[in-house]
Amino acid sequence: MAYWFAWAASGDFFPGRRSTASPERHQNPTQLVVEDMSQPTAADRPTPSSPASESGLTTTEAPFIERAQRNGELFIEQPYEMYSEENHETRRRLYERMADRWERYANARFLEGLERLSFDRGAVPRLEDVNRFLEPLTGFTARAVSGYIPAYHFFDSIAKREFPTTITIR
Repeated sequence: MAYWFAWAASGDFFPGRRSTASPERHQNPTQLVVEDMSQPTAADRPTPSSPASESGLTTTEAPFIERAQRNGELFIEQPYEMYSEENHETRRRLYERMADRWERYANARFLEGLERLSFDRGAVPRLEDVNRFLEPLTGFTARAVSGYIPAYHFFDSIAKREFPTTITIR
């Protein structure tokens, strides 16, 4: 997730385009638009004695995501309270490992974009925080998805300046 957002925030995603306002959205009646939102229910949220409370929000322990996939729902909310300390630690380790590589190998524009996003290195990013920085810089917003989405849905989202992103920790 950080790669794409940093690249987009650098301004290089659409060369010459640095608008702070979202572009006009074209309405095409033949265009497939999926707007279903799946939200976790109380039954989906882990209890102190459930295995999910220990593992947090992972690809193997997210019933509301599995339900959204079964129902064909692409877009979901990010239930931030479901992330465990282990999830945040996994994110911290990944960020630390990548930060060294980014410093050595990434171009200056990428690093500038990463800095502009103000990611908290110590926690899984909240999409609303990412969007608070990303949208004014690029006109894009990040939207949580229930998993793999077909290319036509991905590109339809990109055309609307919405970037589909996973919210689970692998």
